[in-house]
Amino acid sequence: MIEIYKPLSHSLNIQSYFPLCKNENSILFDIETTGFSRSQSQLYLIGCIYFKNNIWILHQFFSEHPEDEIELLMNFFRICDSFKYIIHFNGNTFDIPYLEEKASLLNIPCPLKKLESIDILKDIRPFQNILGLENCRLKTIESFLKINRNDPYTGGELIEQYYDYCKNKNESLKNNLLLHNEEDLYGLIKILKIYDYISFFRRLKDPHFIINTQYIGIEKNKLLFSLEASLISPLTLTIKNGNWTCKIYEEKTILEFEIELINTTLYHYFQNYKEYYYISELDEAIHKSVASFLPKEKRKPAAASNCYIKRKGLFLQIMNEKIHLPTFKENINSKEKYIHIEPDKVLEIKDEFIELAIGFFQSILPKY
Repeated sequence: MIEIYKPLSHSLNIQSYFPLCKNENSILFDIETTGFSRSQSQLYLIGCIYFKNNIWILHQFFSEHPEDEIELLMNFFRICDSFKYIIHFNGNTFDIPYLEEKASLLNIPCPLKKLESIDILKDIRPFQNILGLENCRLKTIESFLKINRNDPYTGGELIEQYYDYCKNKNESLKNNLLLHNEEDLYGLIKILKIYDYISFFRRLKDPHFIINTQYIGIEKNKLLFSLEASLISPLTLTIKNGNWTCKIYEEKTILEFEIELINTTLYHYFQNYKEYYYISELDEAIHKSVASFLPKEKRKPAAASNCYIKRKGLFLQIMNEKIHLPTFKENINSKEKYIHIEPDKVLEIKDEFIELAIGFFQSILPKY
C-alpha cells in the first residue's frame, strides 16, 4: 500500500456551508473500486481531505496489490476515528455501504456509523431541474460550475488501467488513477459553491426577501414586471414554470418576470352555492339576497357546477391563492387558476405581485 500526502492552499471554511461542522471535525472522502459488487470487486483507492495543523491535507491510500485492501481500510478507518462529520458525494448510496460491507467481509471494525454523514448529492438533487442539469453526476455539476479537470477518464475507464498497473507497475497508469481520485476530491470542495445557489433559492420563498416592485407593464399579451431582492444573486439563471419565466442575474438584485397572458373567457366559482341562484339569461349566479327580487321563472337554485360569474379578457396564471383577488378557472374541475388582468388597471394590483412571485417560486422549489 502507498500513502500520498499533499498540503492544500485552499482557504475553505466548512462551517460556512454546514453550520454544525468545523474544519477540525470534518473529513471529505471518495473511493475508487473495480466494480459495484462489494463482494466481487476490489477497493483500490481511498482519498480524503481533512484539516490538520491549520492546513487542509489531501491524503490518499493506494493499493498496489489486491491483498493491500485490508490495510487500505484499516488505515482509512484509523483516520476517520478523529472526526465527527464525513462529507461526500453520493456516499450514502455507494461509498459508505461499500466500505461497511467490505469491513464486514474482512472482519474489520468500521467506525463510519459513528460519524454524521453529509451527502452533497442529496442536497443538490432537488434543485436539478431549476439549475437545468441534465443529471447530477459530479462531472456534470463541475461543468455547470465551470470547474475544469485535467483528468480525462471516468471511473469505469480506469478499472482496466488499474488491472494493467497491478501487472506491470507502470507509473503513468498509477498517476492516472491517483489524479482521477484527487480531482474528485478537489471537486467536492469546489462544488460547495452550489450551496450559495441553494441558499439563494430557498430565500426566494420568503416574502421578506423581496423589497419592492420595480416595474409593471403589458406588451403584446405579456405581463412584464420586476422585483428587487434584498441580496444580490450568486448566478445568472432563467427559471420557467407554466406560462411564467423568471430571469435572475449574477451580482444583481433585480428579478425579471415575463408571463404569457391568455385571452379567453373564464369563471369564478362561489363555494357556498346554496346561497345563490343561477340566472340562465345571464349564465351567471347571483346571491339570493339580490336574485330573490327576480321572477321565479328567471331563477333557479344554483349547483356547484354553475355557481359562477364569468369574465372575458386577459388572464394571468397563478401558482397559489394567497392574494386578495378573485381567481378564475376554465371549469369547476380545472386545476389551473388565473386572475383577471385589466391593462389600464394593472398598477392598482401592484402590491399583489410580490405574493404572486412568491407563489411561483414555491411551486418550483423543494418544499423544505
